[in-house]
Amino acid sequence: MGDQAVSSRLPARRPPGRSPAGARPARRRGRAAAASSWLLCLGLATAWALTPAPAVAAPSNGPLTVDLVPTAGTSVFTGKGVFAGQVLQYNLLVGNPTSNDLQDVVVTDGRPNVASQFLSSSPTCGTVPNCSVTFNATQVIYSISSVAAGASNLQLSFQVKIQPARDIYDAARWTGGGCNRVYCQTAKVVNPVLPAPVQLSSVPGNRAKVAVNQTITFTVTVLPYAYQPGDPDVVVTDPVPAGTTYVAGSATCAAVPGCTAAESNGVVTFTFTGASFAGGTNLNVTFQVVNNTPSGTIIDTATWTGGQCAIGPCNAQPQLGYDAVPGSSTSPSGPTTTVPKTVTASSTPSPSTPTSAAPSTLAYTGAGSGVRAILLLGVMLTGTAAVLLTAGQVPGILRRRRRLRVRSGDRVA
Repeated sequence: MGDQAVSSRLPARRPPGRSPAGARPARRRGRAAAASSWLLCLGLATAWALTPAPAVAAPSNGPLTVDLVPTAGTSVFTGKGVFAGQVLQYNLLVGNPTSNDLQDVVVTDGRPNVASQFLSSSPTCGTVPNCSVTFNATQVIYSISSVAAGASNLQLSFQVKIQPARDIYDAARWTGGGCNRVYCQTAKVVNPVLPAPVQLSSVPGNRAKVAVNQTITFTVTVLPYAYQPGDPDVVVTDPVPAGTTYVAGSATCAAVPGCTAAESNGVVTFTFTGASFAGGTNLNVTFQVVNNTPSGTIIDTATWTGGQCAIGPCNAQPQLGYDAVPGSSTSPSGPTTTVPKTVTASSTPSPSTPTSAAPSTLAYTGAGSGVRAILLLGVMLTGTAAVLLTAGQVPGILRRRRRLRVRSGDRVA
């Protein structure tokens, strides 16, 4: 009887590989509950993440106005092409539209990146009263003790000389005068740096080997933006390279209107007038030398003045070099017709279309979108892990409950 009583309280043995009658439905209910919870969390997180962050207005610069603007002459505007050797003037216009004087204003303009150098005599307070200016190799600082109520278009300025680079950019900033931030800032002016307006090429080409008595034909190419109407004449100077002899009468620019060519004391000179640039095309002129050295390096360099080279001389590009070698040549190596270096240029410089200078701002709107995306991803991963964990634990929980019932029946018996 005792054995039969214990046996009647024990669950029926199930064949191997089969679940008890209620285990499979319970497992499905557990998975469904976990999936529903995860989908609910995911939906709430998605709705939160996709809700636009409230727009936060950029703080005002305050009552003082400082603008980086173009004027006549050598001033610049965004998009205008400039080139190495050119001098640019930046003008800052200060204004006070309020009815109260603004005190203790400090305007700072860093040197426009590595593409320029300050001209030592150029920073000036111009028409701004109560102003003093200091500068060093990296920045110019204007200190204004007071800007009168209603003042406008008070001009500060400085000049830089362009160095070879990809582009040049400038923006000024200031403190005081009601600026309610760490500092207030003007819009940025950006200018691409164009190829040098005077280019050198030759036959044979740069770094070629040349023998004694071999002829080198040089071509000087002047690009249209080297000159603007009213500029002084463009003068290109090319000394005859050491170790070579000038070929008499070879300097010619007959195909270029308004151009004259000359050689004197080993220096070749080409002069281009306004008439030379009237056609808006590249100007190509040539001269020849003969190598008379059996070894060493032959170097050719050229410079130019006038035109848009405000502070000269400006360098022509590139410097050419040749390796003199033993041997003799009674004729030029290959044809003496010249192949000018290809330079992309149209009748006028083709910088990008000037754009109005928009105020420089910080990214105040939508700043939380990246954080929200990260949090959403975290919620998704956590939910997935919860589903997998729950699905894997349900059978184990059922098995533990079954074992507990069996043990409890044994103790009672």
